[in-house]
Amino acid sequence: MEWIFYALILATALVLFKKANQKESTRSTWDAPTLKKSQPNAQAPERRTQQSEKPNRWNDGFKYAPDEAWPFAKRRLITDTEMVLFERLKEALPEHYIFTQVQLSQMVSIKKGHSFQRWFARISRMSVDFVVTDKNLNTIAAIELDDKTHYLDEQRQAADAKKDKVLTAAGIRVIRWRCEVMPSKDQIALAFPEA
Repeated sequence: MEWIFYALILATALVLFKKANQKESTRSTWDAPTLKKSQPNAQAPERRTQQSEKPNRWNDGFKYAPDEAWPFAKRRLITDTEMVLFERLKEALPEHYIFTQVQLSQMVSIKKGHSFQRWFARISRMSVDFVVTDKNLNTIAAIELDDKTHYLDEQRQAADAKKDKVLTAAGIRVIRWRCEVMPSKDQIALAFPEA
């Protein structure tokens, strides 16, 4: 099932790449008037030559230069606050697996009869802080650790409501805990009576 997901992402990337190249090839590379047929040896203005010598650029200005150093640095998957909850989850649920920063697209599927592209686009960038599974990797719950931005920002609240609706529709229990009142090991165990 996982290979289907990666195949769809690859196919989407190829379609977007082709569209970008089509737009680039149809765009005029210089502003000079069209040369007349009576001038077969006429040279294009110098601007066209200079344009063709430039490196390939994406629409956002990113220069693809595979031989140059790329601007990436390693980072932790979770914050210090999330790390505290992660350790408590491991202690409270020793017979379970805890995953961090899981994409919703890995947790749910689109039911037959509905447009995959349309519904996938709605959730493709959404993730949850933690996913708790049993030993067979069956999802038991999704856990979100909310800081005060989740309560003060209307857009964040709308995104949270959308995420909760997706998970609930798929039959996945959503647990939300606040950073300010993070649950203890015992409180976590109470939230998972099946454990």
